[in-house]
Amino acid sequence: MSDPPRLPPGSTVRFQVQHPALGCGSSWSVTTSVTTGDVYVAHREAGRWIKSSFHESGQWHYGLSAAAIEQDERADRYISITHEHREISPGWVHAHQVAVARSELRQHTESVRDRSVTPVVLPWGWDAVAINLYLGRPGYQIALRLAPHTKIIADLERGDGGRALVVKQPMALERPVAELFAPEIGEARAGLVANGWDGRPARIAIFGMADRLGPHNEVEVAIDPAP
Repeated sequence: MSDPPRLPPGSTVRFQVQHPALGCGSSWSVTTSVTTGDVYVAHREAGRWIKSSFHESGQWHYGLSAAAIEQDERADRYISITHEHREISPGWVHAHQVAVARSELRQHTESVRDRSVTPVVLPWGWDAVAINLYLGRPGYQIALRLAPHTKIIADLERGDGGRALVVKQPMALERPVAELFAPEIGEARAGLVANGWDGRPARIAIFGMADRLGPHNEVEVAIDPAP
């Protein structure tokens, strides 16, 4: 299968992990700037409140939007700020990863505007799939060497002449998501119940950085009613 066409600066791509029997994950958006090298990644249901931004200056943010700050002026605007990033290949850095496990897919409907979404098929025989964002610096013509079993979902030009590649890659998990993030899941469920949750499947994205020079990591987690 051929790679997707390269999109011009100022484009937005949206993707969502889907399975015909298990359901789907959350939808995400990746947006480039028309005039700068900035790139933005958002979990679409939470995009009004929080997102990752990767700036041409080299400063990367994970933080709250202006709308979220208005709700709580005491909140810290930035959860994470980094200035240094390790190249994984000449001119290329790994900026962001969304991990979606088979166990976390559900039959659910998102509360987002209906938009065209690129379906990401969960690879057969794997526990999970990762959607990775790689950023290429302007002026570098060296192609990014991708790992086996990967597939390019989107290829975007950036306003500074750089590139942004969105790439699907299968993943194996050492432990179940529900076990890895049991405290966070319990806290999220309690918060939903306190706000009158009707029990329908809900989803959150848990943020972290395993490597201070590496990518923003987000893991999709399904929140189900307590048994």
